Amino acid sequence: MSFALLLTLTAVLLEQAPGTLAAASGGIVKMMGVGEGRVSIAEGDAPFEYSVTLGSKPESSVWVATKVTSSTGKSTAHLRTKLIVEPSVLIFEPEDWSGDKVPQQKFKLIAPEDYIAEETQLFFVEHVVASTSEKFSMQTVAFEPGNRIEVEVEDNDQAAVAMTSSSFRSVGPMVHGSYAVGLRSEPTSPVAVMISSTGGVDISFQPSTIYFTREQWHKPVQVRFEAQNTSKLSLLAASVVHSSESLDHHYDQSQCHFLPSARFAPFETKREVL
Repeated sequence: MSFALLLTLTAVLLEQAPGTLAAASGGIVKMMGVGEGRVSIAEGDAPFEYSVTLGSKPESSVWVATKVTSSTGKSTAHLRTKLIVEPSVLIFEPEDWSGDKVPQQKFKLIAPEDYIAEETQLFFVEHVVASTSEKFSMQTVAFEPGNRIEVEVEDNDQAAVAMTSSSFRSVGPMVHGSYAVGLRSEPTSPVAVMISSTGGVDISFQPSTIYFTREQWHKPVQVRFEAQNTSKLSLLAASVVHSSESLDHHYDQSQCHFLPSARFAPFETKREVL
């Protein structure tokens, strides 16, 4: 059977509602190690393996294929963090049966490590078969415990704008200082971080707006600030304030987290959090 034919049969099968693949007179595809059909894995962890076998010897080749969808029903092809199944197809041949030996093969569920904060995601792994063997035909085969596995993928990334503590020095009436700003996770859209001051002291920042993209989000940016005709005592009453804008809701101002906080006094001593 050609792979093109398998894909055609798979597409037809997946249009059917879950549970319509079972029939009392057909063969059985058993999946072991998945409990009642729901498993949980963490992003970046070792692959989760489960075994697949047939309930009886087939008369011809049996192909078991998979398709992954998200809980929204959409394909995962657009996701940077996605669930991968390897291999995509298992092939059982009649000659694999020898005496009492019942061949088993394995699928691996892989949640690749990435740096995008996406919370916990739910995926569905659907299984279908293709064979010229009558009892393993599309109309008669049954899956145990079912043809679909629910897979919960736990994300391990935190979206936040993080800052180091500031350092400064005074030269006459002028005060110079600096600190670094960076992101804790890869954004799905560019992020702008705006910097300003409050407290009645005119502080200039270079840069006053920082842009992070998906290509260079992991590179912290040094911010230099300067205040003229003032003193350290005056600056103690001032605050540096950060805000953000992004189409990535994790980094939009309404939901963005700032570490240690969005506002700080330039002369506070803070633990570095970048």
